[in-house]
Amino acid sequence: MDFAILEDLTSLDLSQYWIKSEGAVALAEALKVNSTLTSINLESNKIGKKGAVAIADALKVNSTLTSISLWNNDIGKEGANAISKAQFKSKEELYQKE
Repeated sequence: MDFAILEDLTSLDLSQYWIKSEGAVALAEALKVNSTLTSINLESNKIGKKGAVAIADALKVNSTLTSISLWNNDIGKEGANAISKAQFKSKEELYQKE
């Protein structure tokens, strides 16, 4: 998948595109360097634990994304924990900068 077009987008809806874990990993790499996307919908894509962990890693470095929907992706407990920790870490760093 080529996510180079993300550089000009602020919102992206990929719900029900079945990107699976491979697509989520590719998207996560793009999110690490993206500075415009604020909202992304990844509902019903079967990204699984591997995809969720990749997205979580991207959330640790992405400073513009404020909304992400991961409903119905079979991310499991480990994937959910990774996302939760990444979001908490981002908020913690934001409060420390103020």
